[in-house]
Amino acid sequence: MTNHDSHFYDDYTYYFHKEVIITGMSMATISTLSSLLILSIIYRSRTKLKTVYHRIMTTLSTSDLILSIPLVFSTLALPKTQSFPFELPSYGNDTTCQLQGIAIIIGYQLIGWFSILLNIFHLCILKFEMQEMKFRKWIEIPFYVLGVPIFCILPILTAWGNFQATPLPWCAGKFEDANEKSKKDVRFITFIGISFGLLFLCMGLILKSFYTKKRNIQKEIRRVSVSLIDQEEEMSQDQQELIQDAIREKKEILLHCQENSRKVTIQAVMYILAFTLVIMFGFIEWFLNRGYIHSSHSSRQAVAVLRMIFQPLQGFFNMMIFVHQKVLTAQINDADLTYAEALWIVVFYPGILDHDEGPKISNLELLLGNGSFSTLRFGRQVEQETSEIGDVDNDDDEQERRAVSFDVDEDVDQASTGNSYDGQLSQQLSAFTRLVADEDEGDVELGDALIETTTSSDIDMNLNTIQNEGVNTTEPLTPSTTSRLEHPIDDFENNDDLSLTEKMQFIPDELCDNDDVSTVCR
Repeated sequence: MTNHDSHFYDDYTYYFHKEVIITGMSMATISTLSSLLILSIIYRSRTKLKTVYHRIMTTLSTSDLILSIPLVFSTLALPKTQSFPFELPSYGNDTTCQLQGIAIIIGYQLIGWFSILLNIFHLCILKFEMQEMKFRKWIEIPFYVLGVPIFCILPILTAWGNFQATPLPWCAGKFEDANEKSKKDVRFITFIGISFGLLFLCMGLILKSFYTKKRNIQKEIRRVSVSLIDQEEEMSQDQQELIQDAIREKKEILLHCQENSRKVTIQAVMYILAFTLVIMFGFIEWFLNRGYIHSSHSSRQAVAVLRMIFQPLQGFFNMMIFVHQKVLTAQINDADLTYAEALWIVVFYPGILDHDEGPKISNLELLLGNGSFSTLRFGRQVEQETSEIGDVDNDDDEQERRAVSFDVDEDVDQASTGNSYDGQLSQQLSAFTRLVADEDEGDVELGDALIETTTSSDIDMNLNTIQNEGVNTTEPLTPSTTSRLEHPIDDFENNDDLSLTEKMQFIPDELCDNDDVSTVCR
């Protein structure tokens, strides 16, 4: 051992103590069990790996296992033929030492890589509102294709045979001369600066996006209230009650979107802060031991203890955030569940959770409309029935009033963030069918056709008639109803290519109370 090596050991004497080594092993064990729990919940869930969030968490948890399992063995993997001043024994050889070191390097790199992917995922939800298929094609798959081969194969090809046992209670590096270290220090500091800069830039964009959407939603709530209330003076009592119902329903939808955005934002920030907490003390210790930061020996020992506590806990923090999100999902499904009861379901019976997809990539453009809700096209163009029919020159205007506007994007089933469900979305869209956003004036009008379609209740209808033959009812249908059935498709209930919302286009609102189609409406 050279003098330089001896000096290197002197800087790390606190790692020789049994208490510090056992602390690191214990934290790594907790992290290992936590990552296994995440994988178990995903495997037993209904969606499994069908969602982006589950796939990212699977790769992140697997990466943590690659890191944590070697850390559990600690000094046990060190060569027993060499003398080390550790207070715990060694039973390994050069091969186990090198395998341990390479596995730790691979684990750290993969965790960092997929943590970046997780942050980008949340950023796409809240900032760029990217659709899930586009995210998978242009971001998720390239991350796997580039990251896995580079970070798994390259360390083995370049590091095998070059490792030596370090003063740390695991084999994770080799000794270098001072000149080589100086050059690498510059590159390392630059890399760390850029990495942390991007990390906090990502967090800043996520927070900014959330507060921007929050302001837009609050503005829209005020706009809807003022716009609809202004029309109440010229309406009957029944119409005013319908207006108030429409206001309440739209407020609930907007507040639901705001709450979901808040939950996803908190979750994203928690993942970023957890990753920062895990790697922070290792970097601080590196700067201390390189002499870039001057401190006392006791301060270095304190940093070393904090590093041994937090650095192996990436899997534990991931599990806490992941399970907490699942618990919130269970409570949304059943508001009567306590947190402890929901936690029991998530851990032991995750398969009973319906549509448990986690934070979902969504096109909030459908709701937020470039920062303004005036472009919303969910709803009917309300037909103003008149007692007298105009002359032939006004036929076009009459037709336009009778038209039904369902300008719904093919990805409308992704129109909410966070814990979104088809049933909740259908209810939201049902509320929007009561509202019309005039593209020029931003005014929302309610007409007699809306009252007709809202109050009709005694219509005799079956699903087969809807699918193939149109509508035969004992009562006359409104023009809005017939317009919705102008372009029926065959067997739409069993068509997997259609979302629930797309199927809703072919079913009039008044039919949703019918037993034959009620399940589709829900």
